[in-house]
Amino acid sequence: MSKSALLVIDLQNEYLPTGKLPLVNIEQAAANAVKVIAKARQQGTQVIHVQHIADAESPIFEPNSNGIEFQDTVKPQED
Repeated sequence: MSKSALLVIDLQNEYLPTGKLPLVNIEQAAANAVKVIAKARQQGTQVIHVQHIADAESPIFEPNSNGIEFQDTVKPQED
């Protein structure tokens, strides 16, 4: 078993153009992440997704909102 892992951090809907905190070129970043994630899985490297969820008073990453969901193209796989 490899001691390596790929961390996928905060690729969430909040950063998309439709989110509350859109990032420049997020679509390209997500497309690049898809390639890296696929390669990691092909090599048997563990992929760990980190999800940011704020408290209820926060205007972004609100619990139970669409913004905290992972972007469709990079969602974690079921084990």
